[in-house]
Amino acid sequence: MSETDQDLEVTADELTGALAAKGIDAFVHQTGGNTATIYATLPRNIIIVGPGVFNYENPGASVFTSQDLYVGTLAEEDPGIAVTPGATAEKIAEAVIAADR
Repeated sequence: MSETDQDLEVTADELTGALAAKGIDAFVHQTGGNTATIYATLPRNIIIVGPGVFNYENPGASVFTSQDLYVGTLAEEDPGIAVTPGATAEKIAEAVIAADR
């Protein structure tokens, strides 16, 4: 059985909701070229999740594909945290917490 694109997609609302449930403030921002990025404020760092496709009419509906995600800091030397393709918003939220090292 193969995964469809829809199985790999998570919306900004799902991601920010999963982060909020863990007490983490986060928002989606358009970072150029139709690209969506989630910014999450953690105790040590600001962690980003992206890239996604920004939805101008409804930013919360911006779509992130789990197989293509970077979860980490803005530092160039940060390799980020691996996200398994098909990861749920909750699993991605756990990766955000792990990235705050």
